[in-house]
Amino acid sequence: MLQQFWADDMPVDGIPLAFWTIRNDALLFDALQYFPCCIYLKGGPSGEGHSAADLALLPKGFQLVASIFRLEEEFSFNGWTAIHNLGGDLLSHVIEAYFTVGLPRRAEALRRVLDAYVATPDDEEGEPYRIAAQGELPDLMDDEDGCATVLAYLRSEPATLFGALPHPGT
Repeated sequence: MLQQFWADDMPVDGIPLAFWTIRNDALLFDALQYFPCCIYLKGGPSGEGHSAADLALLPKGFQLVASIFRLEEEFSFNGWTAIHNLGGDLLSHVIEAYFTVGLPRRAEALRRVLDAYVATPDDEEGEPYRIAAQGELPDLMDDEDGCATVLAYLRSEPATLFGALPHPGT
């Protein structure tokens, strides 16, 4: 679907493993939105997705992208019930990721949401979580400054964030 929507802007060989090299910000952001389903449903030692232990072995940049965009994916499909679905451990990873990439307001908002989750873990509707966020967790795709911050961070030091990638054919 990504290739159909972005046919005129898609790199000739599709989305590269070194996705941070994509210069079109909108295309890169869209590609990042697909990252969670690719990492959690495919690949890994089993071929059926990466476990939390597998993900912990990947370079930090991949971990940041997986955490942030997993929450975004859940929010887009499930709204505030995403908090209950993801649980405290993943939310803690996203908070850390937000701080790391330079989104402290989002991190603090999600920390308040996590506190509300800890207080009411069985709430499947998500109303306490929405209230705790105080309007500071809009969809990242609707937060232009937040989007720009994430993309700039991912492009800032790719060798440090993502490590050396295999060359095609090796």
